[in-house]
Amino acid sequence: MARPFLLLDRDGTLIEERGYLSDPAGVALTPGAGEALRFAMERGLGIAVVSNQSGIGRGMMTVAQVEAVNRRTEELLIQEGVEIGGFFFCPHHPDDRCACRKPGTGLALRAARELEIDLLRSVVVGDKSADLELGHAIGARSVLVRTGYGRETEAEGCYADAVIEGLSGLAPFLETWTSRPAGEHLVNRHLEESARVKLATRDACVPSLLEAAGIVAEAMRSGGKLLICGNGGSAADSQHLAAEFVVRLSSTFERRAWPAIALTTDTSILTAFGNDYGFERVFARQVEALGQPGDVLLAISTSGGSPNILRAAETARAKGLKVISLLGGTGGALRDLSDAPIVVPSRSTQHVQEAHLALYHLFCGLVERMLYPFGE
Repeated sequence: MARPFLLLDRDGTLIEERGYLSDPAGVALTPGAGEALRFAMERGLGIAVVSNQSGIGRGMMTVAQVEAVNRRTEELLIQEGVEIGGFFFCPHHPDDRCACRKPGTGLALRAARELEIDLLRSVVVGDKSADLELGHAIGARSVLVRTGYGRETEAEGCYADAVIEGLSGLAPFLETWTSRPAGEHLVNRHLEESARVKLATRDACVPSLLEAAGIVAEAMRSGGKLLICGNGGSAADSQHLAAEFVVRLSSTFERRAWPAIALTTDTSILTAFGNDYGFERVFARQVEALGQPGDVLLAISTSGGSPNILRAAETARAKGLKVISLLGGTGGALRDLSDAPIVVPSRSTQHVQEAHLALYHLFCGLVERMLYPFGE
């Protein structure tokens, strides 16, 4: 039967950080490591080490040297009464883009298969963002230690379910965690990060949101219309926002209908053009057909790099339309094609989309207030 494990980073977490360590004589456990891991074992957790060893790929050490360091680490742990289920390491250079290098999940999934690990009830412990992101990716809890590079990682603002001084501080976390329902951390983590992204969006996006709303309000005032496009979830959002404009945002504020068209809904146009010409200009073609000077294109892309959205923006600009955009991350190439780019400061597609939903409602509400400051 699968059981929970501690999946430990090695250098800077389990043993003292020594750079690209190739000599077993340099191995020293971090303070309190033995006692903390014995406590974990008493709570029924297995222990495995999952580490990146890019020194092999860089030509700075050999596989045999890494294995010798691992054996010495295991010897010291055995002296502390700790049993290690296995050492799993990635030998590749970061540029190799392998599946096993953390935060990739390859090593953890291999460990899970070989050791029968229940990942949902497990804990990843490390000192770098790659360790925390690995925990997030496999559904485990992520704990940041301030040893090794931990303080630098903490300063970067990477999300962790807990931050402890070192392995010596692990026992209190485990005592609390083992009493909680499996999966609770996933709910808490997602909602807390979603709230954090929304607050960051507030801090970063208000000027561009107001500018975008002003552009659309002026277009509506002058008889123009709003064209909206996006892919996947953003395609559904295009329909959502078009409905808010055509119908109304709230039952507490009645107004006339506004012309807004989602370019994502006509399956005959989408499939005919996609089949005959390809997908890259499927929105641009509709902008070419429907767009007029004075209209506005709202382009939605969490990456800012979707080719069909970029082509639509280019066509809109060529036809004299204003372009506004809802983006994520750095904003991608679409940012530079936009008169008012609204860029949610997150790399998580899910959290960017969640922030976009709030922005749609705010956007429509702002246009209403700009057009009808005293009600209709």
